[in-house]
Amino acid sequence: MAGQKRLAELGFKQGGMPGYGLRRMLVSADRKPKQRLAFGERKSIATDRVILVPGPPDEVEHVREIYRLLTVERRTVHWIAGELTRRNISYVNGSNWDSLAVYTVLTHPKYMGCHVYGRTASRLSTPKVNRPTSAWVVTPGSYDAIVDSATFMQAQRLLCERTAKLIEYGTAERFAPCDLRRRIQAQREGLMLQLVSLFPHDLAVVRRGGRWRTRLRLRTGRYIAVVFSRTTRPWKDTIRWQVDPVSRERRFLTLLVRLDIHNRSIQDFYVIPNVNRSSRFTLKLKDAWLDRGQRLGSLEDFCDAVKRVCARSKLTQPARTA
Repeated sequence: MAGQKRLAELGFKQGGMPGYGLRRMLVSADRKPKQRLAFGERKSIATDRVILVPGPPDEVEHVREIYRLLTVERRTVHWIAGELTRRNISYVNGSNWDSLAVYTVLTHPKYMGCHVYGRTASRLSTPKVNRPTSAWVVTPGSYDAIVDSATFMQAQRLLCERTAKLIEYGTAERFAPCDLRRRIQAQREGLMLQLVSLFPHDLAVVRRGGRWRTRLRLRTGRYIAVVFSRTTRPWKDTIRWQVDPVSRERRFLTLLVRLDIHNRSIQDFYVIPNVNRSSRFTLKLKDAWLDRGQRLGSLEDFCDAVKRVCARSKLTQPARTA
């Protein structure tokens, strides 16, 4: 299991079907392509590896069409499945499209070139169980993407926003906090994957499962906490950003992300040396507390900002977890 996990972290596939729009490619240990593997074929040399590559052009175009129908035309998953069936477009092995098949295409990170291992577990012939996302092994940029990361994350936000609307009881206000948490979790996950795809040699996503929050780790070994701050209205039209410190992460270098006034999209980013508070607090738009760090003009500035903040704060030794 440890060996499979290590190979998965390098972006090599550890078995299973490639999925619609993708195919398996046999490569050497140094990733030189050898040949595409047909259904049922297996590698014969122990040192060879398998990666995923985009499949036939028509399947690739259909995958992109599914994302376009959701993100641009705002169609439902059920409607998309019906439309594909109406066009006589076959799914895997000639089967028909259904809502589950469309949902799988829309939610699996492999379509943005991100290799994922450990989504399910079945040990010693026990029943298969789904594992939490925090326990997955995720390796961005493992192969050519069919859809870009921005389109993929937009699809995740739309699907999360529709969750509460599918519940046919209660009020919108009743489910709003739960819906907001799910949207923030999806945005947080997408942001970390986007940063790793921008800096594949300098950053990695670290997951341990359980209540251990997913974090970023620099090549030097330093951990970076990712904290999202939502807006609140403490008085009439007054806007504040609420920050909830995580006790095990307060001393870490931190990427603070502030949402817009509707808590739907990201407004700005700050790299700060740590969160020097032990309990919930709020920030103003131009809060002096933020002057301790560095505001990002874009995500491409992230690594440079980290270096400047570390130099300014004299953070020389990697911060380790307890």
